[in-house]
Amino acid sequence: MSETHNKSVETNQKPVGGFLIAHFKRYVKKRLMKNQLLILSLLLLPMLSIAEVITLSHEGVMITAEYEKATLQKTKNMHFLYGNVKIENTTQTVKKYSNKNLLLNIDDLQSRTYIDSVASMMIDFSQISLNPGERQLHKVYWAYDKAVSTQGKAVNLKWNQ
Repeated sequence: MSETHNKSVETNQKPVGGFLIAHFKRYVKKRLMKNQLLILSLLLLPMLSIAEVITLSHEGVMITAEYEKATLQKTKNMHFLYGNVKIENTTQTVKKYSNKNLLLNIDDLQSRTYIDSVASMMIDFSQISLNPGERQLHKVYWAYDKAVSTQGKAVNLKWNQ
């Protein structure tokens, strides 16, 4: 009788490892959901900070700029406004484009356009060739000596020869 009693006790018990595995699965699922939400919010954050899209047409090149709502301070006297510039050759001939000619005006403040790279302020590529119908998208920034917000301001692109 003691043998049958021991067997029933053994079969009614849940293995200790099963509880730990179930707990671990719940923990992992919860963490994955948090990580997915974090990744999703990081992907959407740049889209939420884009203030406006403006365009400029210059000698057969259509330039579209998207920019953020406000500058980020990089150093004590340097604030960067980040965005994207899409350039498109709308002609049937090869066109030249240079960021150093493209200015972003925010009310009375003005900055030239820089390609967002490590060496952008040190190396200035003179020109980009665009084949007929070619489009290029570049991450860019504009540098200002003080904090700037684009909200409620007159913002436009200007081509400086």
